[in-house]
Amino acid sequence: MDELPETDQLIIDRRPADNGWVLGLRGELDLATAPMLNEEVGELERVGFDRLVLDLRELSFMDCAGIRVIVAADRRSHYTGAEVEILCGPGQIKRVFGLTGLDQELRISAMPTTARTGDDRPLAA
Repeated sequence: MDELPETDQLIIDRRPADNGWVLGLRGELDLATAPMLNEEVGELERVGFDRLVLDLRELSFMDCAGIRVIVAADRRSHYTGAEVEILCGPGQIKRVFGLTGLDQELRISAMPTTARTGDDRPLAA
């Protein structure tokens, strides 16, 4: 099986925060890579968390498959009382949330809240 070119890959950096997890995504979140994010979120859900931050600031592309995984994770969090926060900077990714109206339904911010990673680094670090 051929490997995807690096520009088509999704890299997920998982790091603990004082009250949950941060998943930093880099690359493209699309039909080919969305199952990776879905599996990562599912693994964290099985362990349990109070807060999940999806840091999309380094994504270069996202399609409807990526949106579907994010929305599903957010919906499931409502049943467990967990919180999902999405970080995205200006550009194409933020525009997708705006065009779909999801910017009104999801907790989206440009800067992380005050939560810190387990090694006491701010989320933005």
